Amino acid sequence: MRSDVEAGQCIVHCCLRNDFYMLRDLLDEGGDPNTRDRRGRTGLHIAASKNDTEMMQVLLDHNAELNVLDCQGNTVMHYCGHEESIQLLVDYAAGSQVHMKNFGGATPVTLAKRRGISDHIIEILENLKNTSEPIPDKRYFPPPAAPVAPPRLELPAHPEPEDQADPPSAFDNIKNAWFEFCTDLGPEKLACLLVLAVFVSLYVAYAVSTYSKRLVQDTRIPVPVSDDNFSEHIEL
Repeated sequence: MRSDVEAGQCIVHCCLRNDFYMLRDLLDEGGDPNTRDRRGRTGLHIAASKNDTEMMQVLLDHNAELNVLDCQGNTVMHYCGHEESIQLLVDYAAGSQVHMKNFGGATPVTLAKRRGISDHIIEILENLKNTSEPIPDKRYFPPPAAPVAPPRLELPAHPEPEDQADPPSAFDNIKNAWFEFCTDLGPEKLACLLVLAVFVSLYVAYAVSTYSKRLVQDTRIPVPVSDDNFSEHIEL
């Protein structure tokens, strides 16, 4: 059996890896569903950004806190970009989060427009904003001002295979960082960035090819031709 602290530390990582069954097992073992990562996000934030309503539901079933803020003041609603995740929050009476502004003054509607979310979702958020009442900011729970270092865990000398949690590989870290970057950037800006990268690559390839041809021409050794041979060649 894992300790509560150990199980809690794996909650966010399971959400990032889309590992539903491991997440469920950790929660059943007493893992804290409100554990945060270095950006102040809980598993509920991450599951909402992926529109993983099954993962959101199991977190809520284990008393995950709805009114939590990340380090930028974003609620769970700020991370929603799909109708299913929004509806799940409404079912849990968290629709009023649509009024909440993060520390940069942006509401979920504002972020949805920046990220290029479809007009249908933006319309749902705006309708929700018109039909719900904001709740006091004091009911929200921001991350702690200073991160607290987790206690060192005393692992058994010979842990059972089923009790071992695989550490994240370098590929998993890169994949998670890339997903976070794409999510924050939005599909339209990401497409523009990829097109720009293609044009820059083509330009660099053309410039290198042109420079190489000029370099080859400049380094050719001229063949000397004597005047006698040249005149004989002309006479022939």
